[in-house]
Amino acid sequence: MTTDKHTQTRQKMELAEAYFKDAQYQGLSVRSRADAAFDACYMYALVLLGPSSAGRRHPDPEVLVLAAETLGWSRADIEPAVERLKERDEPLRDGSRYEKLIALARRLREVV
Repeated sequence: MTTDKHTQTRQKMELAEAYFKDAQYQGLSVRSRADAAFDACYMYALVLLGPSSAGRRHPDPEVLVLAAETLGWSRADIEPAVERLKERDEPLRDGSRYEKLIALARRLREVV
């Protein structure tokens, strides 16, 4: 990996970690924490895919699906993030969606 690509990967990982931290901060609304958990999931997926995610218009649900496939996960495993992307501008319906997103972010964090 070239230094530039290494720097980009490191920057994405730093962003993912910041989003992950925000997702757990109880001082934020559940909506804000859910958005941060999604952002963490997405950034971890970008880190996992590396340069193969370049050239895509982000956010792209295919990034999430490809990350799941790379890990040997099913579509159902990544579905909370794909669904949140589709509903990003809609109100959060209930806290269980946040719980699914933060659990997914934890899983992705463990493997990157």
